Amino acid sequence: MRRLALLAASAAFAFVASCTSTPAAPLAPLVGTEWTLVELEGASGMHALDAPGPRPHLVLGADAAAAGEAPHLLTVVGFAGVNTFRGVVTLSGADGFACGPLATTRKAGPPPSMQLENDVLKLLGATTRYRLDGDGLTLLAPDGALTFLPAAAE
Repeated sequence: MRRLALLAASAAFAFVASCTSTPAAPLAPLVGTEWTLVELEGASGMHALDAPGPRPHLVLGADAAAAGEAPHLLTVVGFAGVNTFRGVVTLSGADGFACGPLATTRKAGPPPSMQLENDVLKLLGATTRYRLDGDGLTLLAPDGALTFLPAAAE
């Protein structure tokens, strides 16, 4: 009887473990890394990242990760040039990336920093795909791209 109970408990544990989903291994470098912007290419060409102050950056978190076959939902928090932002990103397929509406603080800054922030937020909101190449993360939108490196590697 004791063996039967132990066998049943083991089977139940295996069943529950098989139903629990964890993020796929390829998300590991994407999630939890502080990504610092190193290149912004928009409709008007390359953007100079020489505005005073810290560079734009973001961190994707698995706090809201979906289970099973549903697309992965990730939180995103960051700094766009003057203001901070937060929101949710949906990953789908092999490289799909969609940023939901972002909540931002509403501070004003010098015109070059405000222009940089506007361009970063516009491209982030229009991003449809992402690519991890070596150490870099590129977010691709129809009108441009944002290229990031891990904060320690910039």
